Amino acid sequence: MTASEKLLLGAVQDTMKEICRVLVKMWGTGVEAGLDLRYWVRQTAGTVAGENQDPFGALVENWRRELEGLMEWLDWHMWVKCSPACSDDELCYMPTWPYFGGPPAGPSAGPTIEDTGETKEWERPMPKCIRKIAPYLF
Repeated sequence: MTASEKLLLGAVQDTMKEICRVLVKMWGTGVEAGLDLRYWVRQTAGTVAGENQDPFGALVENWRRELEGLMEWLDWHMWVKCSPACSDDELCYMPTWPYFGGPPAGPSAGPTIEDTGETKEWERPMPKCIRKIAPYLF
């Protein structure tokens, strides 16, 4: 691999590692708190929060801090979501070139975007609901 390819590979691997680290940590703390009965582990009262507090309120607050830290590390300032929300058999997908759109092949025919003031869908993609199972239709 070239030096540039090694740099890109390292960046992708480090990013994936941090995303996985944070999400697995969140999953693990949820399991330890008893949120998933399949992986239930014995907890003593007051482990997650104080005796008289909502036991999962502190957990959710910790998750929020973890996600905010991850978003800051990734330099993500906002989340995009589908509106209206997708149904159970769909997921929210951000169209990416060359899949599900992109510039037309070859030179542009006719006026450019600067001339018309119109924005093509592929120039400013918006999240869309897409089926979870093929065929992946919008």
